Amino acid sequence: VIYTVMKVPKGYYEKSLIPLGTFMKDSWIHSGPHKSSHPQITILFRGTKQMRYPLREKEKKGKRKKCNSIKCWSHVAIRRCQILWVIIHYIIICFLVFIFYIFYHEFMTTPLVTSADTNDHKTTTLPFPAIAICSVNRISRQSATELATNIFKANITNQTVDEILILIMRLGNLYISNFDTDNHDVELDKLLTTYHNGIYDVTEIMKALTPQCSMMLSKCKLHGNYSDCSTLFKFRKTQDGYCCTFNYVRESDDIFE
Repeated sequence: VIYTVMKVPKGYYEKSLIPLGTFMKDSWIHSGPHKSSHPQITILFRGTKQMRYPLREKEKKGKRKKCNSIKCWSHVAIRRCQILWVIIHYIIICFLVFIFYIFYHEFMTTPLVTSADTNDHKTTTLPFPAIAICSVNRISRQSATELATNIFKANITNQTVDEILILIMRLGNLYISNFDTDNHDVELDKLLTTYHNGIYDVTEIMKALTPQCSMMLSKCKLHGNYSDCSTLFKFRKTQDGYCCTFNYVRESDDIFE
């Protein structure tokens, strides 16, 4: 390798002119056959090529060993992850099969018919259907106003019809499971006790206040023939209160019967 550098006196030995990062054992300066008023200096580096390439080979070998070790570690890790993933899938499949077997066993041993609750499935296709039609309005405003008017005409309170009606509307809280009494409920209880001259049956009051079947049903058809709705549907007590029921099998509404 030959480098041309700045002018220095002949025979002047200068190691500082060697480029950084170059390994060498010896160097010297001599004048070459240049035709110039200012002699130029050339530096010959002996043994540079011989020393550089062995170092590069060692570096490459070291990198290869590192890369090979990383590749080996990555291959082992990937293999372990694959085995773990297969085990997880196997466990999930076994769990799903076990759950499916439990549901199938319960379905085969339970003597109940399960039907989908959908609007697209006609009730006429169900064998021996039982129907219960319940009004969203648990208390009829017309019936509640009629009861409030009767209490007002009895002259047992100084409250107006509207104030009595507000108290009667609080009977709707009886449909709430976590019902807590307050002063208004105590006042309503005293008012109804005075109106009925003693103990009263709240079930009969709720039955009278609930919308009747004649208010909800206009036409009824059975086996292709129109029938009277009052003969087909019975106004009975259900878990949602009084509803219009058809083919409804349950115990008597009154426990004393």
